[in-house]
Amino acid sequence: MRYLAAIPLALLVTPATIALEAPLSRLALSQEQPKSNGDFRDFMSGLEYYNGWGETAQDYLQAKIFFEMAARGGHTQAQHYLGLMYYKGLGVEKDNIEAYKWFDLAAASGDKVGVVLKITLKEILTAEEVSEAESRKEEWLHAGILP
Repeated sequence: MRYLAAIPLALLVTPATIALEAPLSRLALSQEQPKSNGDFRDFMSGLEYYNGWGETAQDYLQAKIFFEMAARGGHTQAQHYLGLMYYKGLGVEKDNIEAYKWFDLAAASGDKVGVVLKITLKEILTAEEVSEAESRKEEWLHAGILP
């Protein structure tokens, strides 16, 4: 339980550091599913919708779509943002098992925030829930979604 204090800090630090990494991408969206622009650009588009930057309205559904596209390519920060969305119930139903899956994927790829959030959430989940999350992670990996 001592790791619970790390979640708010990680939530505050991550968007600020990402914002400094690269300029925002602008992507015109139609009502159809957007096409992938590449892992980093998809991630930045996801952040744009997640945060509601500039003229873009905050839209968690669009953020989730772009984060999933980036996560399919192995973008670790997209994976930990998907974990945050499931942990907080932003645009999705709150699901700590699904959140753990995404934090675990991010952590396995070396994302430091993902490591902290995975450890934090592991303190909350039962052994059965952790097992279910790891099973979902394996299904994700074996489906050929990540390289």
